[in-house]
Amino acid sequence: MSIIKIEKLNLGGIGKGPSDNGDIVEVPFSLPGDHIRIEETNFGTTLLKSIIKNSPHRVTPICPQFGVCGGCSLQHGSDSFVTAWKRKIIENSLASRGLNIRVSEVFTSAQFSRRRAVFTGRRTKKKIIVGFNSRGTDTIVPLDGCVLLHHDIQEFFPALEKITFLGTSRKGKIRIHVSLS
Repeated sequence: MSIIKIEKLNLGGIGKGPSDNGDIVEVPFSLPGDHIRIEETNFGTTLLKSIIKNSPHRVTPICPQFGVCGGCSLQHGSDSFVTAWKRKIIENSLASRGLNIRVSEVFTSAQFSRRRAVFTGRRTKKKIIVGFNSRGTDTIVPLDGCVLLHHDIQEFFPALEKITFLGTSRKGKIRIHVSLS
């Protein structure tokens, strides 16, 4: 294990910082300013083992499943940090095309406002599982207590379970795209 300081986020919201040997490593659930203890796996991924010093942008995630389910990536960042990060991505993208524009306002997702999601469904001998894939795995995490999904999507879950039952065998999985209009 080694200790690194996260310097910035990539476009997917994953922290980046130099390792002991100078290589840049990407660490999920980290933020710029975090001093963290990491472990590099045999699979080429880096795990955050502990936080030694918190980033000034770090907040307590509102969802009890954050970090387990793969549905959200930046709930641990303050709204002001996340909106500034998003604004910079948009401005840099436009600038790379010769458009130097100041983006005036960017929004974060309020509770129960997420209107689009891609779920994974699977049928086992005993039950139907519908949820998000845990980050970097094929494990499906049921969405008990999700505080970002719109209530209409959550109320639709029994139908998603029926779709999963009809659309899969016990060895298969199904990806279900849901969008409210």
